[in-house]
Amino acid sequence: MKTRTARWSSLVLMTSLLILILACNKKPESIGLDLVDNNKAETGFDTTFMVQAWSQIDDSVESDETSISLLGSMNTPTFGRVDAGFYSHLRMSSVAPDFGNNAQAVSMELILVYSGYYGNINTEQTVNVYRVTDTIKYADTYYTFSTFPINPNPIGTLTFTPQPNDSILIDSVLVANELHIPLDLQLANNLLDSLPDFGTSTDFIEQFFKGIYVEAEPVTATGDGAVLYFSLLNDRSLVRITYMNDTSQSELTYDLLINENSARVGHFEHDYEASLDNTFLDEVITEDTNFSQYGKEKLFLQAMGGIKTKIKFPNITSWADTADVVINEAKLVISALENNEDYPLPDRLLLFRLSEENGEIRFTEDQSRFGDDYYGGSLNESNLTYSFRITMYIQSLMLGAPDYGLELYPNAKAVRASGLSLYGTDHSNPKHLKLKLIYTRP
Repeated sequence: MKTRTARWSSLVLMTSLLILILACNKKPESIGLDLVDNNKAETGFDTTFMVQAWSQIDDSVESDETSISLLGSMNTPTFGRVDAGFYSHLRMSSVAPDFGNNAQAVSMELILVYSGYYGNINTEQTVNVYRVTDTIKYADTYYTFSTFPINPNPIGTLTFTPQPNDSILIDSVLVANELHIPLDLQLANNLLDSLPDFGTSTDFIEQFFKGIYVEAEPVTATGDGAVLYFSLLNDRSLVRITYMNDTSQSELTYDLLINENSARVGHFEHDYEASLDNTFLDEVITEDTNFSQYGKEKLFLQAMGGIKTKIKFPNITSWADTADVVINEAKLVISALENNEDYPLPDRLLLFRLSEENGEIRFTEDQSRFGDDYYGGSLNESNLTYSFRITMYIQSLMLGAPDYGLELYPNAKAVRASGLSLYGTDHSNPKHLKLKLIYTRP
């Protein structure tokens, strides 16, 4: 059996060799092979290691102050229905504004600037805007499941067909399209009466208008609906009041802003029972915690506080006890089932290690030491695979570190709506989830 001293020597050697990757053009799997006498060394390649993986609900995704906010309802064959909405503060564009004598609102609307979408945008959607009745604290951390009390009577409603791919012309420049949601005229007049009394946005939010909640009404049919992406931090995303007064010759405007000082919280609700995928229903939406029996046929990932996949390598330690090797490269290869036009694969996946059993996620040493380009995770569009180099992580398991597992997520899971199915761990399928090892046996 390999001694601990020998194992640590191997790890030190491996670490030194890996650092050479950053300074030369050799392929990672060839590093170190020219340092070994070919007459005395054996180079091996193995993909038969047991990989244990299963998918489960990801219920702790932070969703406050994100760069993009999601809105819409989408019903997919695999994941069922998801409804996306958001909460936001509105801030005064100027304090103690003077609207003139007898100011009367002409209109008020919520304007949202498109930033993309995921799903079927040919489906008509209905969105509602509500007034928040309790405090949203900017400094607090909120999650995709967080909710705040609202007045149940909507202050705005719009039924529309999304047009995120269109552009509009502003000052002779084509810019991203906007969604305009009309808001209650009586509320607009109340704001015109009340806004002059407030000297700060903080007072306005805390004492009078605590924010808005925008939600989408659920779509019903499988394949219908999309989740729309909006840039709330775009200068054109705001609430605009158009008004007249006794002396105005034309319409005037006043804006309530959504900016980097506004508390913003994404909220997502999932109806997984609407899924048509029996494997998903039987293995992911289950109260059975015997996860070792799952993940053989398919695995799943979904953003928006949806689904994550956990990965372990249960026989690495026993293999290390019988082998005397130096790992040149360990690569985890993940294959997607398909790339659908309405539900395209994410351009990147994220892979983290767990600090303890069911603990917090951390960067692997491979990623933190060598960076994302080396570590991997980008989609290979030619064969629909994602690959991660986890050489140092596997070496640490061989040296006796506990296998708390890795967790796999879609990229940007709080600001994108992507979901995908992956091939599972069954070795009879050539596209199964696999660990590819290249090693040298002295």
